[in-house]
Amino acid sequence: MLRLAKRFSSPSLSLSLLFSLLLGTPINSFANEESSSNKTTQTAPYHSFTGQISKNKVRMRLQPSLESPILRELNKGDLLLVSNEMEDFYAVQAPNDLKGYIFRTYVLDNVVEGNKVNVRLEPNVDAPIIAQLNSGDKVEGSVSPLNSKWLEINVPNNVYFYVAKDYVSNVGDSQYIHKLETRKNKASSLLADAKEQAYFELSKNYESMNLDNALYSLNQIVQGYQDLPEKVQEAKEVIQHIQDDYLKKKIAYLENVNHVGTKEQKVNPSKNVQEVNDRGNQFIKSSSSMSGAMSLWVPAENNYYQNWLKNNPNKTEDEFYNLQKENAIVIKGVVEPYQRVVKNRPGDYMLMQQDTNAPIAYLYSTKVNLEKFVGKKVSLQVAERPNHAFAFPAYFVLSAE
Repeated sequence: MLRLAKRFSSPSLSLSLLFSLLLGTPINSFANEESSSNKTTQTAPYHSFTGQISKNKVRMRLQPSLESPILRELNKGDLLLVSNEMEDFYAVQAPNDLKGYIFRTYVLDNVVEGNKVNVRLEPNVDAPIIAQLNSGDKVEGSVSPLNSKWLEINVPNNVYFYVAKDYVSNVGDSQYIHKLETRKNKASSLLADAKEQAYFELSKNYESMNLDNALYSLNQIVQGYQDLPEKVQEAKEVIQHIQDDYLKKKIAYLENVNHVGTKEQKVNPSKNVQEVNDRGNQFIKSSSSMSGAMSLWVPAENNYYQNWLKNNPNKTEDEFYNLQKENAIVIKGVVEPYQRVVKNRPGDYMLMQQDTNAPIAYLYSTKVNLEKFVGKKVSLQVAERPNHAFAFPAYFVLSAE
């Protein structure tokens, strides 16, 4: 019996297990009790979700404590992936733009050499430690532009930071933040392309400018990315900049036209400039009061009016469109949206044959909100416009019934 006790005197065995052997009690009866106890202490896996910050200057901390170091301040609308919770705090993954820094001496060929190597919030030894890496851990980084002795790396996925629950709202599942990030990237790309195209067109002289495509892309952002208010605001600011520059070029152009046309007739320059300003203000006002799709065509229509004005001096825009109505034709069909994003698109809508659904023409207007007629059979009074070599004729809609 002594030998048996000695044999099972390992520290890993409990006294209850030893007594069970001595008394003949089945071993698995205790094992089952221990397993049952473990089951009762297990908690259900935490369901991660996308959290949105509800106010400005919300602090993200290193630990779930108000005394913990502050890593950064978050603003209203910022999104975070919430992975767990601890008392009054949510544990969140690091934002994509948050970087960590590791001393270059401990990294060889993207592999960590050494244990408990600190990852810091900034490239200096006084910065807070946000994680530790061990020998064999792989990292991908680049030399920090702030301190060449440090590597800038992505924060490891198993590192969490903490935000007070009171300032975080559940706005979707864990995949929502990734979907929104994809939309942000798409909106940013669309915005960058539109700005580049707009500034290129604005560098041309007034008669050569064609801002239609740039404005169309910007309007896509304004209308289609309402869930990204910062992108919508940026697009609106670019549109305003385009309108301001367009108006300046228009004034300069008309002043030059008036100068050439008044060699034999004296005019009042200040009055003329005021008229141009009034027209420009009317242009901006009318653009803002239209639907997004309608306002995109204002520059194009203004160009048609200005070209007509060369042969019809001192005529108003109303007279231009009255003449268009006198020469208009009537076409009938069902209005449908034209949603292809292509260069030099000849319209925002298409007129389709009711019976066969075959295309008849491309449509746009600054006078009639065609969106109200989508899916309806209509009779349209139209004036022809360039179709830019597309398959069907293009028309400006003057009226609709």
